[in-house]
Amino acid sequence: MADQFAIITFRSTGPIKTWAAMRAANVHNARTKPLAHAVVGAPAPEHLVGTGDLVADVKRHLRGAKLDPDRLRKNGVIAFEAILSASAEFFDAGTDEERVGRLTAWKAAQRDWALKRYGAHRVASMVLHVDEKVPHIHLVVLPLEVKRDGRRKDADARWSLVGRTISGPGRFDEVQDEYATAMAPFGLARGVRGSGRKHEPVPVYLARMAAKERAVDADRADALRDRTAARAERDHAEAMREEVERREREIAARAEQLEREDTTRRRRFEQERDVWLFSIDVDRRDIEAREAEVATAEQQLAAGEADLASRQASFGRFRDELVATREKLSPIVMAAQQFVRAAVGVKIEDVTPAARPAVAAARQLMEVVRSTQAPAAAPPQMGASVGR
Repeated sequence: MADQFAIITFRSTGPIKTWAAMRAANVHNARTKPLAHAVVGAPAPEHLVGTGDLVADVKRHLRGAKLDPDRLRKNGVIAFEAILSASAEFFDAGTDEERVGRLTAWKAAQRDWALKRYGAHRVASMVLHVDEKVPHIHLVVLPLEVKRDGRRKDADARWSLVGRTISGPGRFDEVQDEYATAMAPFGLARGVRGSGRKHEPVPVYLARMAAKERAVDADRADALRDRTAARAERDHAEAMREEVERREREIAARAEQLEREDTTRRRRFEQERDVWLFSIDVDRRDIEAREAEVATAEQQLAAGEADLASRQASFGRFRDELVATREKLSPIVMAAQQFVRAAVGVKIEDVTPAARPAVAAARQLMEVVRSTQAPAAAPPQMGASVGR
C-alpha cells in the first residue's frame, strides 16, 4: 500500500497583514458565503477553537497580550494561516463507522498538537471542513513573542507580533518534523526532506486533491451503488427476517392458543366422559339390583306357585278325604241325630245304667246348642251341622 502523509501547508501568499485579509479568510473558513465546489449536504464547518468570527477572535487574543488591535504596525504581520490535512486514502479507508471514528480521533489530535506547539494564547482559530473532497483544518496562529525591555524602569515582559516566530529560518522544516511525529500513531509519514518540492498554495493543493478525487469518483460511485444495493438487499433481508419472525411469533401464539383450547376441550371431554361413565356405572348397578330383585321375585313367585300347587294338591286331598269322611260319617250322624232326639225325651231312670252316660251326654249337647242360638230359633238339625 502507498505511503500516507501528514500534510501541513502554510499560505503561499504569506502571513495575514490586514484586517481586510482577515475578513476574507473568515468568509472562506466560516462559510459565510456558499462555496461553489462544496459537497452537497455536507456538515457545516466545525470550530474546534474560536467562535466563527475570526476578526473578533484574533482581536481578543491581542488584547489578552495587552496589544491594541487598532494600533498595530502598518503592514505588519497579524497572523499566519496553515492547512492541516492528510492523504485522501487516509480518510477513505475502511467502513463508514471506521472512517467516522478515524476522523474523530484525527480531529482531536490536530487540536492537541496545535495548542501544544503554539500555545493557547497564540491559536486564535481552528476550523474543520468536511464539505470538500479531502477533510482539512484551517489553523490561524498569532506570532506573539514576549520581550523584556531593559531600558524601561519597570522591565515588564511585553508581547509583540514577530513574524519570524512562525516563519523564521528552519521553522517550517521544524514544524513539518514535529507534525509528522505527532501524526505517526495514525500511520502518517512526513514528506521526503530535501525533495525540492515547495509548499503549494492552498487553492493549488485543494485543486490537485480534487482532481485526484475525480479520478476515482467513478470507482467511488460504483462502490456507493454497490453499497447502496447491498444495503437495500440487507434492508430487504432484514425486513423479510422480521416478517418471518413476526409470522413465527403469530404461528407460535396461534399454536399456543390452539394448545390451550385443545387442553380445555380435552379436560371438558374427560370430565363429561367421567360423568357419563359414572352415570353408566350407576345405571348398571341399578339394573343389576333390579335384575336381582326380579330374580328374587321370580324365585319367590316360583316358590309361591310351588307352594300354591302344593296347597292346592293338599286341599284337593283334604277335600277328597273330607268327602270320604262325610260319606263315612253320614250314617253315623243320622244315627246320632236319631239317638239325641230319642235321648231328649227319655228319662234317665228308664234306661239301663250302661246307657245313662250316653243319654246324659246327649242332653248336654242339646243344652249347648240351645245356648248358642237365638231363643226363637228352632233346635239344630244334627244331621245338617255334621254335613257342613
